[in-house]
Amino acid sequence: MIISDCRAGRETGWRGLYNGYAGYVFTICRRYGIQEADESDTVQEIFAQIFRSFDSFVGEAGQLKPWLRGVAVNVCLQYLRSRRRGFVDYQEELPVSRETHPNLALDEMATDDIVQLIAELPPLHRCVFNMAVIEGYAYSDIALHLRISQANCRQHLSRAKKLLRKKIALLHQVKPQP
Repeated sequence: MIISDCRAGRETGWRGLYNGYAGYVFTICRRYGIQEADESDTVQEIFAQIFRSFDSFVGEAGQLKPWLRGVAVNVCLQYLRSRRRGFVDYQEELPVSRETHPNLALDEMATDDIVQLIAELPPLHRCVFNMAVIEGYAYSDIALHLRISQANCRQHLSRAKKLLRKKIALLHQVKPQP
């Protein structure tokens, strides 16, 4: 219903799309380290991009979330690039995946805890971690779009995982396990 309403240009479709996916998009923004003061503007820009490019969405309902994720990641990378000169400087937009890449290990923790731990990573570690682990992009795509070598990409991911393991271990020491 939402997809057909959006394709027809009906306001009910756009409103339904926003209401149904705004929380998901906010979570993506937080994971990529968008500053809290800029989150609303970034989410607004993401949905503006989604509305402008909805004609390029050719899938069905099950493919909508991965497509939205791809648009959101690209807008977040643009934000980081514009705010932190030289930090993220990619050549072109990442390809939008039509598949989801579930990560069952992350399901064991509360979403807020995961987002907070990822947000505490250094910026480039966080970006590579999000793109590789959460979004499912290949090292070659990440390296190409961030203009770093694949070895450097692997190094950032390895360091991010190591830092997260330490943070999770500390978190489990503080919180008793049931």
